[in-house]
Amino acid sequence: MCGDSVYDAEVVYPFIDLRGHISAVITHRLPMDETVEIQSCDSPARLLLSDLSYDGSGQDSWASFVATIEDDGLHANVRVFDLGPESLVDLFEQMNEEYRGWDGAKTWKSIEGQMALSCTSDRSGHAFVEVVLRPDLRPDRWEVNSRLRIDAGQHDRIAKRLARWVNAKQSAS
Repeated sequence: MCGDSVYDAEVVYPFIDLRGHISAVITHRLPMDETVEIQSCDSPARLLLSDLSYDGSGQDSWASFVATIEDDGLHANVRVFDLGPESLVDLFEQMNEEYRGWDGAKTWKSIEGQMALSCTSDRSGHAFVEVVLRPDLRPDRWEVNSRLRIDAGQHDRIAKRLARWVNAKQSAS
């Protein structure tokens, strides 16, 4: 099934030595309650969101999570820092409300630029999510782009899955 998944996921963390070389790879298996998977309907591309944590309190609080893109042999991940992933839930809820399509792009970007989403649609109910991951905003660093197609009806399931992911972590914090 495209759109979202309840399956477990693996997150791969590279271990970089003092010379900047990858010297080991650590794989961490995540239970389904701790991972949101958004699977493209027309390719093997998928976006995984995992390892959500909150730090601080009140106006000084912020959240971080790991975003991973997998697509045809590509595997890239970054830790994303933001004021909170609730705005991601809002984005997919807006897409669901306008499931027949909308004009222009609906966008989301983390506060420090590690992840950006640009969502467009056609009038058939398909949404196209352009995902960009980068380690930071510096232009001389790497950047990974992938495109996910989400069919009509998937927006609602993704928004609900994101909301469960956020709420479970907020309750535990």
